Amino acid sequence: MNRETRKELSSLLSAVVDGYIDEAGGKRLNELLDNNPQAQAYYHHYIAVHCHLEDLQEKQDTSTLAKPQAGSKVNYWLAAAACLAMFCGLWFFAKSLNGPTQSNVVSQPKLHTSGKIIAVIGNAEDAEWDIENLRPIQGTALGEGLVHLTQGRIRLDFPAGEKVTIAAPALFNIKDNNLLQLQKGELFASVPEAGRGFTVIMPNGAVVDLGTEFAIKVQENGENYVKVIKGLVVASSTNSKGNTTWEETLNIGDEVSVQRETPLERKTAQHKYIDPLPDVIPALTLSPDYRESVKKSRPISYWEFDSATPEGMVTDTVGNNPMQLGLNAVIHTSEYGGHLRLDHDQNQGYAKAQNSIAGVNTDSGFSLEMWAYSNLVDWQSLALVSPDAPLPPEAAKRNLKHAPQIILLERAGRSGSSRHHIHPDFALRSVYRSPAAYGGGANIYTENSHLIHKWQHIVIVRNQDAFQTYVNGKLAAEERIHFKSDESNYDLLLGRLHTFAKQGDARQWSGAIDEVSLYDRSLTPAEVLEHYRASNAENK
Repeated sequence: MNRETRKELSSLLSAVVDGYIDEAGGKRLNELLDNNPQAQAYYHHYIAVHCHLEDLQEKQDTSTLAKPQAGSKVNYWLAAAACLAMFCGLWFFAKSLNGPTQSNVVSQPKLHTSGKIIAVIGNAEDAEWDIENLRPIQGTALGEGLVHLTQGRIRLDFPAGEKVTIAAPALFNIKDNNLLQLQKGELFASVPEAGRGFTVIMPNGAVVDLGTEFAIKVQENGENYVKVIKGLVVASSTNSKGNTTWEETLNIGDEVSVQRETPLERKTAQHKYIDPLPDVIPALTLSPDYRESVKKSRPISYWEFDSATPEGMVTDTVGNNPMQLGLNAVIHTSEYGGHLRLDHDQNQGYAKAQNSIAGVNTDSGFSLEMWAYSNLVDWQSLALVSPDAPLPPEAAKRNLKHAPQIILLERAGRSGSSRHHIHPDFALRSVYRSPAAYGGGANIYTENSHLIHKWQHIVIVRNQDAFQTYVNGKLAAEERIHFKSDESNYDLLLGRLHTFAKQGDARQWSGAIDEVSLYDRSLTPAEVLEHYRASNAENK
């Protein structure tokens, strides 16, 4: 996009947000934006920054919003921009009803551990903050609110896969799924294509990501620095009213100074920026009593995942059914033992019981117990129990690579996303279908969110009249069922829906699985609780 086009686009967008765009201007705006990715990116940047900065400035003026003339055609881009501007105005009006507030200050952070979760701490390093009764550790969930990080570093993981490392001393506010306000401190953001448009608002400026990595340094003297590590960003400076005054697309290696009402000033390697915190899966540290408690309940198979043979076989410590690792799955070992490590980035990794299993769907019931750790917000499959038989004709008709399920255990993403199911964010989903099928049956979700970056003890139980999910020793979901018992043999697969590399919808698990035990009967609630308590896992 050349300078003339950008200038014209900026003028038209200014007319939109100020409320005096006419029909000819709307038509021209549509022409500039259609089939022009650069112009569209600039459009999203301009509107988002305008809206969010006006929010921060506590401005209110809804009287001059553009209204379409009766009978006129309002194009998509103009309507979307007007909706955003209207949203800003209504938001300011709602806040004004609650009386005056101090701009940019939240007296008590609003944290959501059972409501809307915006971000989850993916890693932390010697971190301390000002939030009482909540530790800045892996798995801590955050909603909207001002946070003062007084020591160390934390990494915030957002829904689309954005990973933002923030270093103390820092003052920041998580505003939305793709919006962060940094009032003081330093950050490093890694944003995948799915997170394109992720925005960081700074004093006197903003950065909108176009699928990249960038670093920001916000200083108390009002001067901000931005450096692009990979890809592209759009950076801008703003005036005292929160409106964009100068903006520029920055490429890899570019570094600029951002100050109020001045052009962005190019810098040459003058500042050192923080490094991102990496993905870290902690070892699962259980009391030796846990394994004794499990074995006391007489599982038919128990895979501890402490080691594997050179051929990728994991020993069944109570039976004769080893697990076969596939698609580059590995056993990660430490002084505390080992666990099965699976990689979502490469869409690879699984473990499958070598022999089919009898006694899964009899009158005696069935139980599957494990520990699981997820480091991804997206939908993932943890375990699949399916008939030991060729794929049915229905699979080809539906272009499916995986077998029909009698039992399926998954960790969902956000409600309405991915598979378009409605459920609590990050709930566990358990499915029981008898006979095995691709749909129907008992499909239950836990009422609570079970977050990423935490080891969770999970047990699914099918007894005479109910299908149940237990999390950390407690009943988390249950549905009454009617089933038809059979003596068929079934396969057990961990970590994805099928064993084919990079084909179809695998719903690859990302993270780790450990201590998997299988029972040809239904565990009692007392047994499940006893196992969890024996783990001494109160800090998980």
